[in-house]
Amino acid sequence: MTPRPFSFDSLRALSVSGPDARAFLQNQLSSDLDEVTAARGQLSGWHDPKGRVLAFLRVLPAPEGFLLVMHAGLLETVQQRMRLFVLRARVELRPGPAVHGLPDGAGAAAGVVGGLALERTPLAAGCSEQLSVLRLPGHAGWLLAGALGAAGDGPDAAAESAWARAEIEAGLPEVYPATSGQFVAQMLNLDRIGGVSFTKGCYPGQEIVARAHHLGRVKRRARLFRAETAPPAPGASLAEGGGTVVRAAPVGDGCVVMAVVAEDAPGPFALADGVALTPWAAESA
Repeated sequence: MTPRPFSFDSLRALSVSGPDARAFLQNQLSSDLDEVTAARGQLSGWHDPKGRVLAFLRVLPAPEGFLLVMHAGLLETVQQRMRLFVLRARVELRPGPAVHGLPDGAGAAAGVVGGLALERTPLAAGCSEQLSVLRLPGHAGWLLAGALGAAGDGPDAAAESAWARAEIEAGLPEVYPATSGQFVAQMLNLDRIGGVSFTKGCYPGQEIVARAHHLGRVKRRARLFRAETAPPAPGASLAEGGGTVVRAAPVGDGCVVMAVVAEDAPGPFALADGVALTPWAAESA
C-alpha cells in the first residue's frame, strides 16, 4: 500500500513573505538563507540574544517567500516576537498553510505534490502556488505545507510517532514551549546538521554561538539513547549522569530519547525515575 500524506498535530508553518523576506530572515536565523532556492530547503534555528534556541525551524521555499515549520505550540509566540524586528522591512508574517508528512517509501511522491520534480536527496525542495515540499534528512520522508485536498489524510498518531523517531535517528532536534530558550545551538547539534552558518552576517545570538564554536567551549551535546519506558517529556531532567531530555518517540515497548549530556560524561545515564538509558542503536530497535 502506497503511503499517503497525514496531517500533523504537532507542527505548524509560519509564512514569511514580501520583497524583503529573504533579507529579513537572513538577519534573524542562524543558517544562510542565501542557500535556500526553489529546489533546496534548509534546517535552521531562531535564537535569543544569549544564543539560546527559541525555535527549531525547517525552512521551505514558497512562491512569495518562505515557510518556517516549527512545533505548533511556538507559532503564535514566534510570530509575535519576530514581528518586533520587522520595523520598515517589506515583510508579512502570518500563519501558514497546513503541514503534512509523506512517509519515506512513497514512490508516487511527485504525483502527490502536483507533478513537482522531487529528488530524494536530503533537503531537496520544491514549490508551486499551492504547495511547498521539503525532503528531510534520514528516513522520515517529505514535509508538505499547503493544500492537498483529497490527496491527504487527517491526523495519524502512529505515523506521526514514526516520523518523530525517524527525525531523531537523523539527529534532528525539536524545540517545544517547555524548552524554548533552554539550549544553545551546539547543544542541539545544529552546527552538525547544517542549521548554523559561521560565515554569514549577524543574527540574534550570533556572537555567543560563534564564540562557542571558535573557542571550542561546547561542553554539552545531544546524544541518542534507548529507554524501556514511555517517552519522557521534553525538558525532563536526567537523574544518574545528569542532562536534559530534548525529545523522545516511542519504539516498540520502549522509546528513543535525544538528551543533552556532558560530552565527556561516560555514563551510566538514567531518567529521573531511575529507568536506564543505553546508547541507541537503530539496528537493534
